[in-house]
Amino acid sequence: MKRVAVVCAVAALAGLVPALARAYGDFKTPGGGVYCGLDSLTKPFKMVCWRARTGFVVSMSPIGRVVVTTSRHYKRFYEDSAPPLHVGHTRSYGNSFLCSMAKDGLTCKNYRKHGWFMGRTRGWRVF
Repeated sequence: MKRVAVVCAVAALAGLVPALARAYGDFKTPGGGVYCGLDSLTKPFKMVCWRARTGFVVSMSPIGRVVVTTSRHYKRFYEDSAPPLHVGHTRSYGNSFLCSMAKDGLTCKNYRKHGWFMGRTRGWRVF
């Protein structure tokens, strides 16, 4: 009986691990095409932005280059409770990250000026 309980507990925890590896959405673009937040579980911590519709993810550390990937953990990971970053507004995370919303999309950069642009619904580039 104890063995069954342990197996059930391990299975339940395994289901939580992908959720813990995701960043919480600190903000989203108007319309919710892109969500962004800090992943504080990694060392060093990272800024992460993703498209929940496709699972497309861009991330960077405060001084590192951009990493581009696709992740099933971010696909359909909508953070509807995240407040929108309105056009003309900027979100700052100290000296580490700066994200600005314009009509055509979102630009985020780190301390070393590495970063990305993500269009509101499609398109992206890194710099």
